[in-house]
Amino acid sequence: MPKGFDKNIGRKQLLGLGWVKVDVDGSVARQISKVAIGEVMRGSSGGWLVGLKMTIGLIGILQVEVKAILKGIELAWNRGFRQVELESDNTMLIEFIRNGCASMSNVDEIKCIHDWCLKPWEVKFRHIQRDASKVADYIAKADGSVMDQLIIFYNLLNYARDFLEEDIR
Repeated sequence: MPKGFDKNIGRKQLLGLGWVKVDVDGSVARQISKVAIGEVMRGSSGGWLVGLKMTIGLIGILQVEVKAILKGIELAWNRGFRQVELESDNTMLIEFIRNGCASMSNVDEIKCIHDWCLKPWEVKFRHIQRDASKVADYIAKADGSVMDQLIIFYNLLNYARDFLEEDIR
């Protein structure tokens, strides 16, 4: 298995000191032709570090999930974190990445995920249930973003506080 890929699975596992968790979610709203990604990055105790939202044109669910994972990895790296656990509810994509198949993908963004994981850091990919990251889901579905604009939330969003506490439990 390539460096940077970990097959650990499980839920509600506490992270070790120095680890961050990135929960990603994609949301497709076909009636208004938009797709959005929402992400939350948490510290080892589960507390808010940073959130992210981006609205993009209408693309398929696989592409939106790939874009969400790619943005999450980039954000973690750019913020200086070198031990990252990334969670997504897309079973097929997580297994594809964890099994080392990303390097052979014909989708450039999936190859980019593989390339990011080869950097000098530790990245674990974990599948979670659809309702396990309500914060990322809520951020993705929240109104108010401009198309193709990346919005980073450095402070805990008031409307996300209850969801964050629920996700931690």
